[in-house]
Amino acid sequence: RNCIRLTNLINDTMDFEKLKLGKLKFEFKKINLANVMMESIKSSEMVAQKFNVKILIEGSLPVAEVSGDYFRLVQLMTNLLSNAIK
Repeated sequence: RNCIRLTNLINDTMDFEKLKLGKLKFEFKKINLANVMMESIKSSEMVAQKFNVKILIEGSLPVAEVSGDYFRLVQLMTNLLSNAIK
């Protein structure tokens, strides 16, 4: 898992450089935000355990769809959750 996180960190850094150069490509399509949230929570579980934090969903997940890049939205939400946990 640490290897995966390190790979993701390197990819994030490379993506940031691509973004600065205007070469980052996005794949826009209709996305269910509940799926983005669930994937982000799964990706953040290891960090949460390390800091003895539980991620709980209260109530039902929102029923909302947006047009966006699924991978980038998961990446963004995972980063936000990771920062909040730390």
